[in-house]
Amino acid sequence: MSNTARMRSHAGTFLVCAAALLLLAGIYQRVANPSLAFHLETAAPADAAGHDHPPLTPEDAEMLGRAMAHLQKTPEDLDLLLSIAAIFSRNKDWINAVGFLNRAVHLAPSDMRPHYYLGIAFASQGDYAKAEQAFESALAAAPGNPETMFSLGVLSRYHLGKPQKAAEMFRAVAASPAAREDLRKNAREQIATTP
Repeated sequence: MSNTARMRSHAGTFLVCAAALLLLAGIYQRVANPSLAFHLETAAPADAAGHDHPPLTPEDAEMLGRAMAHLQKTPEDLDLLLSIAAIFSRNKDWINAVGFLNRAVHLAPSDMRPHYYLGIAFASQGDYAKAEQAFESALAAAPGNPETMFSLGVLSRYHLGKPQKAAEMFRAVAASPAAREDLRKNAREQIATTP
């Protein structure tokens, strides 16, 4: 393998790793503060065409350009699709985020991640019915996932007017041995205040 080919291979690997780190950082932010209501309240609403989002930062634009170039070579790279969707989500470009997440769902329908992120994207746009469907699909792919159950509970309580479903989700999170203690604590607080 020539030095140029080796450098391109390393650059592609670096890009994938960097994109994965960005995605993980976004996931960490959501998990560190798992309240879906918090994320929706801090998200700027998009207009009907979905164009009310800031331009990409130079760093995101550069990363997106590299990711798109890499995607042309490996169009079935699930992690890359999720990373690209994360860049668009971070910049509140929900139309493009949803487009890449739908591609990821089509590519890996049994992976809960694209369904979960679609739920976040739909909820951020105010399409709570689609968000609920996406979270339900995420739970079907990964039954008992605490983060998904908590998000579905928050969505049900604050946006769908389904307090019984919310309480059911929060009770499941509070009882889940797979849930982190802070998430169980948040679920218990929600149970205490859910009508």
